[in-house]
Amino acid sequence: VGDDHSCAITEVLRGSNQTYCWGTDTMGQLGNGGNDQPRPASASAVNPERISNDLLGFSTLKASGSGTCAITTSGADLYCWGGNRNGQLGLPVSASSTAPSRVDIGIGMDVIAFDLGIGGHGCAAEQRDAGGLVCWGSNSNQQLGHQAGGDWQATTAVEGISGTLQIGTGEGHSCVLQADHRVRCFGANDRGQLGIGAVGADFGANRDAVVGIGGP
Repeated sequence: VGDDHSCAITEVLRGSNQTYCWGTDTMGQLGNGGNDQPRPASASAVNPERISNDLLGFSTLKASGSGTCAITTSGADLYCWGGNRNGQLGLPVSASSTAPSRVDIGIGMDVIAFDLGIGGHGCAAEQRDAGGLVCWGSNSNQQLGHQAGGDWQATTAVEGISGTLQIGTGEGHSCVLQADHRVRCFGANDRGQLGIGAVGADFGANRDAVVGIGGP
C-alpha cells in the first residue's frame, strides 16, 4: 500500500500470476502504461487495473509512497514503476515510470529480498553476490549506506554488508538481517532509529549492529 495507491498479485492459475493496481495515477502509480502520461488526480482508478508488462509475472511486490517494485516469479529481476522524484525506482532517469521498468542490480543477480522506504529510497539483496546489498534513491540521511548525500538514481553497492536475508527501509534509515543473525542499521539516528545505544548524527559509513540482537 502506497500513499494514495494500492497493488496486489493474484494467482489465476498455478504459476500464472496477475498484478493489479488502483487509486491515484498522477505519477504512474498504477503501472498500466497510461499512454506514457500519468492521468490527472480527478481520473483516479476506483477499480483495480492490470499493469503493463504483466506477462513478466511477479511473485512479490511492495508499494510505498508513490512507487511500487516487484520481483519476477523466477526471482531473477526487479521491476519498479510510479513516482521517481528522489530516484526511488532505481532507474537511470528522474522521470516517473508509467509501466514496470527493470532495475539494474547486476547481471544475473537473483533477488533475495527488497524493500521501499516511505522517504524515497529502496534496497535489494543479491543471491549470487552472497547476499550483497545495493540501495538507491534519497540519501539525505545516509540511508543508502554512504556519507555522500543527495539522490542516487542508479543502484549502488553498500560496502561491508553481506549475507543479507531480510531488508527493512524506513523514512530515513535502513536495516538488514544477516546470515550471522545480526541486525545492522544505518541512516537517520535522531530518535534512536538505529538501535546502537545512542542518539545522534546520521550514520552511513558505520553500520553497527543493533545492540542486544543476534550474533554469536
